[in-house]
Amino acid sequence: MVLLFALANPFELAILSHLFLACAVVPASRALDVPSTWVNTTSDLSRDVREAIAYGAASTLDNQIQVQNTALEQVQFRSSYYSGLALQDYHSGKTTWMSRLTQNLPTYYLQNGVYGNIHGWSGDADYWALAFYYAYRAYKQETLLNTTIDIYNKTYMANFITPGIAAGWASTGVNGSFPAPPCSPVTFAGAVSAGNDSDKLDVVAESVGSFLMLSAYLFEATNQSFYREAAQLSVDFMIRHMWNGTLVVDTLHLTDCSVDVDPVTLDQAGYIEGLSVWANVTQNATLVAILRDVVSNVTTSSRWHSNGGIINESNRNDESLFHLNLKGVFVRALLEARARNPGTDLDRYIEAYVLNQFNSILLNSRGLGPDDDDFYGSLWTDQHALSFQALGSINALDVLNGVINMTVSSNGSSGLQGPTATNAASASASGSASISRHNPTHIGAIAGATVGGVVITVLSASFLLRRRYQRATRTMASGTKTYTADNPISDTSIGVDPFIDPHPTRQFPSKWQRFYAPNEGEAGASFMGAPAPATTDGGPYRVEEPEMRPMRVEDRAGQDRLGVDILRLRNFLHGYRQGELPPAYVP
Repeated sequence: MVLLFALANPFELAILSHLFLACAVVPASRALDVPSTWVNTTSDLSRDVREAIAYGAASTLDNQIQVQNTALEQVQFRSSYYSGLALQDYHSGKTTWMSRLTQNLPTYYLQNGVYGNIHGWSGDADYWALAFYYAYRAYKQETLLNTTIDIYNKTYMANFITPGIAAGWASTGVNGSFPAPPCSPVTFAGAVSAGNDSDKLDVVAESVGSFLMLSAYLFEATNQSFYREAAQLSVDFMIRHMWNGTLVVDTLHLTDCSVDVDPVTLDQAGYIEGLSVWANVTQNATLVAILRDVVSNVTTSSRWHSNGGIINESNRNDESLFHLNLKGVFVRALLEARARNPGTDLDRYIEAYVLNQFNSILLNSRGLGPDDDDFYGSLWTDQHALSFQALGSINALDVLNGVINMTVSSNGSSGLQGPTATNAASASASGSASISRHNPTHIGAIAGATVGGVVITVLSASFLLRRRYQRATRTMASGTKTYTADNPISDTSIGVDPFIDPHPTRQFPSKWQRFYAPNEGEAGASFMGAPAPATTDGGPYRVEEPEMRPMRVEDRAGQDRLGVDILRLRNFLHGYRQGELPPAYVP
């Protein structure tokens, strides 16, 4: 094997190294056992009853906010309220809230923008974009998708670290103010800075995770490679820097590579949902294995769970600390992971987890008002709400929406909605069968076979690379080059195609333009010397392509010599298959 690496040219070496890295990061798959302390993992409520409960909560919440003018001071809370309405229609297959969302959501956005304060927090912008995307997914109105893209572009231009920016930092530092840190800045590609302030270089999980979610969703919706590249970079960054093997850490300080662990459920949510969508769209088994490991860890962490497995994270005394008051977003992310993996033990495990939350919310958090009980408290463990609490209802709504499509059989055991519902119902024919639905599926042998297959792929690829390199060398020596099906002129999987936004808005100065502008140069110049994306009055603008490190001439020639078979190998490594549509999933 060492000889194979010695014989490979630099471009081939990069591919082989990537293959071995893929082998190294595959976690050992483990069975997903439902903890015995989760005691309420089934429901005897019919779908109609559960849908009515969810609608009642949404209706009371909407009435308080729209009619009674209950204040929602934090951008995150209001965007989560809109997301909850859109997701309810998405899960129920109805359009109950379409008029409200398609009118009020754009109006509020135009009046208030995307940022909650002067710092321009990227997480605020991303969660606004997600609210628009959820509405688009429910109602398929293109204007909602266009607004999602518009907000996404703001974050990309102001906060996203491209490979070119990361490489430049590694070699020259940041504008004389921030020298290269002790860890490798090259691996910072895919990060998203927390805010637009030019004196901070902090990356928070909330920002990277939400941007990853948007990148994955937008690639699924548009099939534009621009989003594919961004999503893959953010996945790689989070695996390297934000996931510590147990939980997603809260903050990474890029200037010195120090970490503030102190994780909350919101930190986990973006990683789970983004990873779920990306693993499903790319059909990447390695990412699915990572997802399983993440879900197992975050759903059993004592940091935010009671002994019975109920989320107890809350800070009722200071609702401005939104990151401690958005546990519903965490459940929302888990529900997306479940929807993307129907009929698996991951599906059944998450179902048990969410039903456990649902039952506890009804038993302990639902309101005890004299005329109305369709409101919920902030705690899901031991305190009924005595009066309306907007934040409590917003968080509960994600759980109530999520159980709508968990069907129940005549004896109350929970099952799957969709193509697998028949099998699930037959498996739940008795009370004991209901419990067995949450027994683990042992797949250690499958995991071993997967790793073995990747090793074989490495050996085969190394041989194939060497053979084609020698063949191409002889062809180049003869002075001829023929473009055929095995040697295409171009391939759409290489390079990044920018997505043209048909609805441009005023562009904010890029944080990275301010950071990396040469001291003696123009303030508006970008780090790599290229101008910022041009805008025209009312005309479309083109999103800046992620910058790539320059390739040496011999490396570029090696890339040109690779045929379709090697390109397919490259696609395999990145987890996508050229020409194939994203696989369907059960919502």
